Amino acid sequence: MDDETESLKQIADDINALYWRSDEAGDDVRLELAAKLVIAENKLGAEWEKWAAEHLDLSASYLQRMLAIGKATDPKAALAAERKKTRDRVRKHREALRTGPAGAAGDTHIEIKLPAEVSGCADEGALLGCLHFQKRKGRWLICIAKAAPLVEAA
Repeated sequence: MDDETESLKQIADDINALYWRSDEAGDDVRLELAAKLVIAENKLGAEWEKWAAEHLDLSASYLQRMLAIGKATDPKAALAAERKKTRDRVRKHREALRTGPAGAAGDTHIEIKLPAEVSGCADEGALLGCLHFQKRKGRWLICIAKAAPLVEAA
């Protein structure tokens, strides 16, 4: 292995190690990660995207966000702005969960027929299953309840 390849392998190892520590370690590690990404991008030039996809554990979207932070004139402010965007996105997502599936205000019931072999019921025919969403303690749960076997009219 030549020095250039060994150097690139070390850069990839360093970036991946920082990435896996970044959730627990905080902003300093994220800023170091962003700086190393910029260094690697500058070193590799046109080969950067291919190399990053092959050697780094970061998703493409996270990689782009961290690169933008690393290239910012004030990386700390850029990181703070990114964290605010993430908080807002999570808040909106949680709010959407609180309003329920497709904006439902209360329980939503969907009736489905389950074949006997699927339901585990020895009775012939189908079982009526009820799949519904319930909000409990601010969270939506999906519940499935079995009803009595259907009886065909004579």
